[in-house]
Amino acid sequence: MARGENPHPDGERDGGPVRQREILAQFEAAIAGMRTREIQMGLRQLVAGSIRPPRTEGDPEADYSRPPSSSEPRPFGQNMPGGVHDGAPADGDPALAAGREPGPLPPTVADLVRAVAAPCARRQMQRLVGDAQLGRWVQIETGVAARMVLPYTWLLNRVGDDGIRLTEAGHLPPAEVSAALHELNVAAPGHGRRENHVPPVRHLRESAQAMGLLRRQHGQLQLTAEGAELRSCPAALWWHLAERMPLRSAASREVQPGLIMLVCVAARCTDALDATIARMLIAIGWLHTDGSPLTRAEASQATAGTNAALRWLGALPGDPSPVPRPTPEGVTFARAALRAWPSAG
Repeated sequence: MARGENPHPDGERDGGPVRQREILAQFEAAIAGMRTREIQMGLRQLVAGSIRPPRTEGDPEADYSRPPSSSEPRPFGQNMPGGVHDGAPADGDPALAAGREPGPLPPTVADLVRAVAAPCARRQMQRLVGDAQLGRWVQIETGVAARMVLPYTWLLNRVGDDGIRLTEAGHLPPAEVSAALHELNVAAPGHGRRENHVPPVRHLRESAQAMGLLRRQHGQLQLTAEGAELRSCPAALWWHLAERMPLRSAASREVQPGLIMLVCVAARCTDALDATIARMLIAIGWLHTDGSPLTRAEASQATAGTNAALRWLGALPGDPSPVPRPTPEGVTFARAALRAWPSAG
């Protein structure tokens, strides 16, 4: 070997891209317990986008971190093809976003299991949590993350730096609703173009606000600082959404119902989703003032926001179905959400 020649042609010994990604992923895992959102977001952006993978000889224009065009249509809740890695991480795969270390049962989930007082219901919840396999490594390919978060990326880009003037009722104007219906391939009943007549579009905007990506100010819908930053980094946006699911809504008291829903999705047990959620909530102590139990319809209403967000992400099928089968990437997203929540402030 000639003097001065690098024995590691990929630059790993000298801090090349592969080694840098490994170090950054390890560093992120080490600080995960600190719940320092800004540091983790920056590291994810470095791993997923800022540090580009080495280009192969046959693919000079390869860019694994480029999100799809914001004008590229995608049906509401479209099932995505493969690309999910929630087993052991693939070493050196440049298309993989930073993952999360496997570990013990997340405290939030452990608290949920303990809250289920009825022994039979608790055993069922324990089985669901076991089937969810929350100890597995959670990692998502950058391309898959980009496809899943495309509706949110589209909305953030649509709002842009100038914002959107809302109606007096606080809704998106008809022109923006029409653009969402056309560009996101949303099937709307009738010819309604008012946001309150098109629930999927309203749910998309409301969930983006609930997860800190958009805000209302002086009658305008505007990007938050995080929304402005994350619209160009789909892998970091994917993790941001996972860290904020279930949606926090004091009005609908969605946290516990949403957590139960995510456990069912992660466990691939959605055959009687609303009935299971209702049963667990009753066992936790959710009753009407007259002592009567919650109904399935009420359980469904309690998870409406989280359900809609999962459908927009393609975690559940977009069309209403008696048995909403979760997609493989939806299972991974639910695991990520259960492991991360409530890491965000």
